[in-house]
Amino acid sequence: MRVKSNIFISLIGLVFILISCQETKIGEKKEINFNKRYFKLDIDTTIFGTVLCNDKFVTLKSNGEFICLNTSDFNTDTINTNKLNKKKCSSFYQMYDSLIVVENDRDYFVNSDFEFIPYDRNKYSFYKSDTTTNYNNNGQKFIDPLYCDSNFVIAQFCAGEFGGTLYFFDLKDNKEYYCPATCATAVNKIEDKYIVTNSLAHMDGSSEVLEITKPKSLIELDFDTVKYWGNFWYSSVWDGQSLERYDSLINMIRGENKQILDTVGVLIYTSFKYQKGIFHIYRSTGIYYDTIPNPCDLYIGKIENNKLIAVDSLCDVEIFTYNPQNRVYNEWTLYSYNFRGKNTGFIAIKDNTINMIEFEIKKKSN
Repeated sequence: MRVKSNIFISLIGLVFILISCQETKIGEKKEINFNKRYFKLDIDTTIFGTVLCNDKFVTLKSNGEFICLNTSDFNTDTINTNKLNKKKCSSFYQMYDSLIVVENDRDYFVNSDFEFIPYDRNKYSFYKSDTTTNYNNNGQKFIDPLYCDSNFVIAQFCAGEFGGTLYFFDLKDNKEYYCPATCATAVNKIEDKYIVTNSLAHMDGSSEVLEITKPKSLIELDFDTVKYWGNFWYSSVWDGQSLERYDSLINMIRGENKQILDTVGVLIYTSFKYQKGIFHIYRSTGIYYDTIPNPCDLYIGKIENNKLIAVDSLCDVEIFTYNPQNRVYNEWTLYSYNFRGKNTGFIAIKDNTINMIEFEIKKKSN
């Protein structure tokens, strides 16, 4: 009886081990579970972009009108939409989480009641008083930071395949540092690390992710945003021949920071923080972007050993833009897209929920 009892106990133990191993394998396959929600909203024109303001999604249409959407269900907040449409604006930007709208080159801060307050775009020390110079390819004369915290304001410039620049404005000692970045689309911060996503929609597409732990080890600039705006560094590192020389000089400029992903044929649309890690929404390209790829296979991935590994996928939604607008907040990450008026919308991510909002452009009836 004792032998049978021991055999029975051993069999139970073996079954328990097999079940545990099977659960581990299943758990490995479903390491992260993302909730996905898809919305399609009617609109009469394309959009300039979408931001988060006063716990609402604010979308500026290309005709200067606003739409204010609830963050819970993406229905229109009619009251605040009407308040915002008291002005017809050409663009907007954000300082920290504050929304600044631009009407006839005059800036207005949107307060908690969605009222317009005159705003001085030069009020911060890193912002130069000379606003006669355009700060980007769209002719805008204001800096629209990618990321702000108590230490740095981080902005970017993109010249496409001709290079881009990431700027770190040190708010404590009033110094400025730079890093080549072609082209920075998102900045996330984990502890003391700034995780910078670069993505270039040229030819087969390319993506790069940098880990900036010591911004002050980057090369310091004379504090003149206008003078050093653009891809000013490009001619000093590229001689048209030597890739080894180019890589060596770029590494020198990066200082004590490192590259954790460098890939061609992959286009990262946006990056977001979840469970103390950074995840990326991307697609494999392999074609030139004269038209929107169809179907558009979207993946959610993370970086392991300098490689982008898919952990989940999204449905075939046609999203693309040459000028991505990514904004990272405390709880939300937003990615706005607009491709030649054909496809327009945004992605809103919070925790493990990914909301895909597509605007369907319909002409107004007479």
